[in-house]
Amino acid sequence: MLLREPSARCLSALAFVFAGVIGCSRHAKDATPEGAAAAFLEAVDASARDPSAVGRAFALLAEPARKALQARADHARRLGIGALPPEAMLAPTWSTARFTIDRFRPHVDGDGIHAVVDVYGIDEHTQHTVLNLVREGEAWRVAIDVPSMAAP
Repeated sequence: MLLREPSARCLSALAFVFAGVIGCSRHAKDATPEGAAAAFLEAVDASARDPSAVGRAFALLAEPARKALQARADHARRLGIGALPPEAMLAPTWSTARFTIDRFRPHVDGDGIHAVVDVYGIDEHTQHTVLNLVREGEAWRVAIDVPSMAAP
């Protein structure tokens, strides 16, 4: 059997198909509950040294939390505090990681819309927190409670 050297055109086509397969196999970080939880916690952790990280954390919040923070930013503007983006309403003090994350354990409800992600440090008995997530379209978002504002 005689083997020919592949042409440049053939190699280009093969590379294109291979790149397409690799590209399709990559998922967005928020495509899974644990991916969204990890991306959120990474953004929150980075926010102390990278101001743009707060925006990434905000984008990973579920719609009700984003709307509540927008309402707080609007309220601050009406009070004369100035025009603040809604992500500025995230309190930096709750965002400090209390332990180094070792692993995530997701639990998706039977409805496929709600999930809980257990986040563990090295000592799972003392280093543990829980994040609630909700599916919005094809992406998972972190569902946090934003307390309602006190009436003026």
